[in-house]
Amino acid sequence: MSRAVPRQAIRRLVAPRLVVAAVAACAGLSFDQSPSPRSGDVAALVDAGRYDDAEAVARRVVEALAPDQRTGEHADEGRDALVAALIANGRDALDATGATALEALRLREQRAGADDGSLLTPLRQAADVLIAAAAYDRAIALGRRCLSVAERLSGADSTAAADCLDRIGAAEVGRGRYDDAVSLLQRAIAIRDRGPADGLPVVHTLQELAFALQRQGRYPASGPIVRRAVAMVERLRAGHPASLRALSVLADQLWFEGDLAAANTVSERALAIAEGTLRGDHPAIAIALRDLSGTVADLGDLERSRDLKSRALTIAETNYGLRHPLTFEFTYGLGLAELRAGNYSAARGYVARSLEAFERRLGREHEYVATALTVLAMIDARLGNYDNARRELARAVAIHTATGGPNHPFVALALTELATVYAEERRSGEAVPLLERALAIRESSLGRDHRDTARTLADLASALAVQGRVTRAQLLATRAVRIWESLDAPDAPEFATVLSLYADLQVRRGDLAAARDYYTRALAIRGKVFGQDNPLYARGLVGLAWVLARVRDPGALATAIDAERTGREHLRLMLRSLPERQALQYATARPRGLSLMLSMADTTADAALAAADGLPRPRAIVRAETSARRPR
Repeated sequence: MSRAVPRQAIRRLVAPRLVVAAVAACAGLSFDQSPSPRSGDVAALVDAGRYDDAEAVARRVVEALAPDQRTGEHADEGRDALVAALIANGRDALDATGATALEALRLREQRAGADDGSLLTPLRQAADVLIAAAAYDRAIALGRRCLSVAERLSGADSTAAADCLDRIGAAEVGRGRYDDAVSLLQRAIAIRDRGPADGLPVVHTLQELAFALQRQGRYPASGPIVRRAVAMVERLRAGHPASLRALSVLADQLWFEGDLAAANTVSERALAIAEGTLRGDHPAIAIALRDLSGTVADLGDLERSRDLKSRALTIAETNYGLRHPLTFEFTYGLGLAELRAGNYSAARGYVARSLEAFERRLGREHEYVATALTVLAMIDARLGNYDNARRELARAVAIHTATGGPNHPFVALALTELATVYAEERRSGEAVPLLERALAIRESSLGRDHRDTARTLADLASALAVQGRVTRAQLLATRAVRIWESLDAPDAPEFATVLSLYADLQVRRGDLAAARDYYTRALAIRGKVFGQDNPLYARGLVGLAWVLARVRDPGALATAIDAERTGREHLRLMLRSLPERQALQYATARPRGLSLMLSMADTTADAALAAADGLPRPRAIVRAETSARRPR
C-alpha cells in the first residue's frame, strides 16, 4: 500500500549514449585534464558513467568557445554535450538545465532550419528535461516534432523514430495517459526489435514500457519485459549507473508480485551501485534510497526505513531546494514513515503539503493525487476524523477509476481503506460490499495468494463477523493467515494486522484460546516493529486484555492498565501539536483499556482503583493540554 507514490514517482535516468570513445575512458584516460576538451570527451565520460567529470568537461568545452565560434556546428555539439552531461548528472529537472536545453534548440533552429536532421538531438534532450520538470504537454509537442523530422529523414521504422516515440511515451506516462503511453512504447520496441537485439536504447524502451504497464496494473505483462531489460543491461553495463532505472522498475515489479525479499535484494543492489558510482548527492541515490525504504518498512524495519527516507529527502532538498515539486515526492515518503511511527500530526503535515504540490504540478485528477489522498485519509481515520477520511477516499476512488479503470489494483486499495473507515464507525453493512469488490479486483489483478489479497480477506472476514456471518468469515480469515504464513516476511506490520483481525474473529466465535494466541503473535510483531509506546501496540493490548478477562486470567488487569497508559500517553503526545477539535476527535478514537477496567471494578478492588485513576474524560485531558500551550 505505502509504495504507490514513493516508489513510482516519475523520475527518469536517461540512458547514456554508446560511443566508441568509451574504450579510452575505461582505459583510465582523464579527459578533464585535457588542455583542449572536446565534445567527444564528454560523450565518452557519460558512457563510462563518470557523470560529474562529464559535466565539468562539458562546461569547459562551452566556456572555451571563442565569440566567433558560438553560432557554428562546433558550438552546437558543445551545447548538446553539456545538456547530455547535465541530464546524466541528475540536473535534468533544474530550471537552469531546461533553459540551457531550450536555448540550444533555439540556436540550432536559427542555424540549420526547422526541419534539419541535426535538430533530432536537441529536440530529444529538450523533451527529456521538460519531462523531468513535469512540463508534459510541451514535452509531447517537442517529441512529435522530433518524430516528424525522424520519419521524414529516416522513415517511420527507423531507430531515430523510436527515440522520439520513447520521449512521447514517457511524457504520456507523466500525464497519466497510460493506454497512449503503452501504444507508443510498444511501437518503439517493435522498431528496435527489428534492429540489433542488444543495446542501451532497447533497454531504455523496455524499462519505460514495463513501467507504463505497471501503472495500468498489468503486472503479468510488465514482468517479462522488465526482466528482459535487466538481463540485457546486466550483460552490457553490470554495475554501471545506466542499470539503475531498470533495477528500480524490477524492484517495483517484485513488490507488486508480492515477493518482498527479492524486491529488497534488488533495491539493496541498486543503492550500492548508485552510491558507488555517482556523486554523493545525485538524485538517483535519493530514488534508490526511497525504493529501498519502502520494502524495508514492509518487512518491519521502520527505524532503518525512516533513516533512508530522511537521507533521500536531504538529497532532494540539496538538489532542488525546499519548495521544488520534486522535493515533495520525498517529503511524502517521510509522511508515510511518521504515520507508521504513530506521529499522526507530523504525518498529516507532510502528506498534506505533498498533496498540494502534486495537485499544483500534476492537476487535481492525477493518480499521484489519489494515492496521497488515500494516505491522508488513513491519517484522518487514525485521528478519528471519519468525515474527512470518507470524503478523501471517495475522491481517491473516483480518480483511480478514471485513470486506471474500475478494476485497477489502486481502486482496490482505496476501497479497502474506505471500508476500514466504515468498520471503525461500526457500519459493517456499508463496508462489506466495498470489500467484496476490492477482493475481486485483487484476486484478479494480483492473484489469490498475494499479501494484499490476504489483507482484504481479513478485513472482509472481520466485517462479515460483525454481521453474524461467522462461518464464511472464518474461512476467509484462515486463508488470509495462511497466505502470510507462506511469505518470507515474519516481521511485516501487515502480517500483524491480519493476525489481530483473525484474533478478533476468534473472540466472536468463542475460541478464546486461539484468540489469545493470535493477539500474542500480533503483539510480538508490533512490539518489535513499532515499539510498545505505539497506538497500534495499545490496540492489540486492549484485545488481549478482554480475552484474558473472559478466561479469568489474573494478567487481564495489568494488560488493560498498560493499554490505557499507552493510549493516554500517546494522546498527550498528539495534543502537543493537534488543534483542539482534532484532539477531541482523536481522544474519542484512540485505543483505551478504561472500559475493561471499569467492567472489572465490581469484582476486583485493584481494578476499581485503577479505573478511578483513569476516569478523567477525554475532553478534560484535551482542554488541560491545549490550555497549557496558550500564552498567558
